[in-house]
Amino acid sequence: MGLKVSQILAGVVCVIFCWTSPFTYIGIWTGLPFILTGALYIVSETVKHPGWLLASSIMNILSFLLGFAAIILFFFEWRYFNLQLFVVIGVVGGMFCSLQSLLPLQIGHTSQQTLVDKQPLLDPQPPAYGEKPLTLDTD
Repeated sequence: MGLKVSQILAGVVCVIFCWTSPFTYIGIWTGLPFILTGALYIVSETVKHPGWLLASSIMNILSFLLGFAAIILFFFEWRYFNLQLFVVIGVVGGMFCSLQSLLPLQIGHTSQQTLVDKQPLLDPQPPAYGEKPLTLDTD
């Protein structure tokens, strides 16, 4: 869940500082897909329907590609403003979250739940030789 919230936060940073980019409002068309992708992932985790997961995965790929295009546009049309750097940081952060969601091995986050010990609770080890095993019989 933290990865999705981070992606939403990166999108919010892009949208808040979008007015600092005079070239095509890069913050808007990258920030809104990051927010939508994070929201779709949260919905897909709660609803557990494959359609939501497919929609969030497609939106994740799209937002990553839009972020990549935004970085290229920043490279060619860079007009340095201090606040425009926040949009770049938001785009790179959103792309990093998208990439982590796309890759099966997530860096810094465990995607698998920890395995629970499958041994029984009352008798975790077999009894020693000659020792009577513990039972719940009241006979």
